[in-house]
Order: sequence, then C-alpha cells, then structure tokens
Amino acid sequence: MLVVIAAAVGVGLVQTSIAEQQAADAAAQERADRRQAEHDEAVRKGETALAAGERRLEESEDYAAPADYKALEKEVELLKQALADDDRTSITAKAKQVTMRVREIGQRPIPYAFSYTCRDGAGNSYRYESWEASWGSTVITVCDAKLGRGDTWPDEAIAAAQAGGIELDRLYIYYGMCAEPDFGYYGNGQLPNLSESQAVEAAAVLLLCPNHPAAASVQEAISRAGEAAQRLAELEQRKKDGTAFGPGLHVIGQPVQPGTYVSEGNFEGCYWERTDAAGEIIDNNFATNAARIEVTIEPGDYSFTSQRCGTFLKVG
Repeated sequence: MLVVIAAAVGVGLVQTSIAEQQAADAAAQERADRRQAEHDEAVRKGETALAAGERRLEESEDYAAPADYKALEKEVELLKQALADDDRTSITAKAKQVTMRVREIGQRPIPYAFSYTCRDGAGNSYRYESWEASWGSTVITVCDAKLGRGDTWPDEAIAAAQAGGIELDRLYIYYGMCAEPDFGYYGNGQLPNLSESQAVEAAAVLLLCPNHPAAASVQEAISRAGEAAQRLAELEQRKKDGTAFGPGLHVIGQPVQPGTYVSEGNFEGCYWERTDAAGEIIDNNFATNAARIEVTIEPGDYSFTSQRCGTFLKVG
C-alpha cells in the first residue's frame, strides 16, 4: 500500500514539473512573440517614416529652409542605417526624429488667391477668378480684389509690397490694379506724366503682373518719370551750385553766380532787372511775348530779379 502511494506521489510531482515547464515555455514564447511584434511594428513605423521623409525631401527642395532640409536629409540617412542594422531601439528613435523634421518643413505653402469684382462706367459688375480673365474687356474701368484661400504670399507679391512701401495687407490694391485693363489708369497713355509717387506705385505693381497688356506703355511712363526726376534733381543741384535759379530776388554770390543765363519757354509779361548795391537798376527788360530770354549777370551786380520768366540756366 505504501509503495502504491509513493508511486502516485512521484507521478504527481513529475506531472507538476512538466506543467510548470510548459507554462514557463509558453510565457517565454509569449515574450518572444511580443518582442518580435514590437520589432516588426518598429520596422513598419520606421519604413513609413522613411517613406514620408524621402517624399518630403523630394517635394520640398524648392520651398524648405536650407537648414531644415539638410537636417531632414541627415535624419533620413540615420534612419536608413538603423533599419539596415535591424536595431529596434535605434529605429524607433530615428523614426521619431524624421517625423519631427518632416513636420518642421511642413507641406508646400499655398499662395493666396484673389477674386475680382470689376465695374464699368454704368455701374454694372463683372466677377473674375483671375486678373487675366478681365484684360480683354473694353468696358471695365475699375476692379476690386478680394483675398481668398491660401497661407502665404508669393515672392512677387512681397517684392511688390516692398517696392511700393506698403504693408502686405494692402496688396489687394495692387491686385485690383493688375485686373484693370488700363492698369489703374497708368496704362495706354492715360497718365503720360507720372509723379514720383505714381511712378513708384506703377513700378511696384508691374512686379506683380509684368505680363499685363499695358505693361509696355506703363514702363514708358515710368521711364519718362524717372528722366523727369533726374532732370529735377540736376536742376536742384544747379540751384545749390548757383548756376540756375527761378523767379524772385536773388543776391549775386548767394549762391547765384555771375555769367550768361538763358530761360526757354512760352513767356508772356516776363520782366527782369539787374541792380547794384544801392538798389539802382543797371539793366532791365520786359518781354510781352517770348520763347527765349537771355541775360548776362556781371560780377559787379548786387542782385537780380525776375517775374514770369521761368527758370534761368547758366550757359556761359
């Protein structure tokens, strides 16, 4: 009886040991399966991050900041190496870095879009989705631009704002001018003589829509304004140097210099006189109708006065 009991106990112990081993083996296999699953998931995420990184590199070369682009390039190469080494910890870390760099660069910015409401002389309205669409109109006189979707200003818009000295949120004015067939009255000779401020504005708007049908005539007007500004600057310098002067009383040497002066134009009732230090008239003349006035100021003259004679320029 004792032998039977002992045998039964031994069998029970063996069965318990086998069960414990089977449980341990199952737990070990579960851990191995979990590690493998974690490894496979890390590889999957790494490959996904790598694909996203390479795609962002390809599409962002022309808009990403150079430093951000190089940083993503570096992280992509490190992730490739981690995948080749099959190192789960390294793959996970490098995938996170690539994902972060991809987000830093972001998607391609979408330039702001405008729509245009234009009107003719009778007050009728016309709506366009691009400024090119309105250029063929022969009745439109003015256009208003409305900002639509987008998240960034194109380079030419920024350049136009800087050239015109306006804030970006005022660019709708320039966009509206681009939609007007006559380029805001600057084109087609409507304003042949631009002021300095008008020339600056017209040149700024041309940066925005250089292919406008009236661009050539606008550029000609800008060039004329530039030449006029240059002539004015030269005249102002000559006045400072004392070799040019306008109407009024001028003391010789302050800064008007002695010499021969000419004024050309269409003069009616031009009067001039040279006087000495005592105020006595040395010489004078009254021209009722003349196209050219010439006078010589001598070194001994004290003052010169002119009225309705235009601007005198020293010629000798």
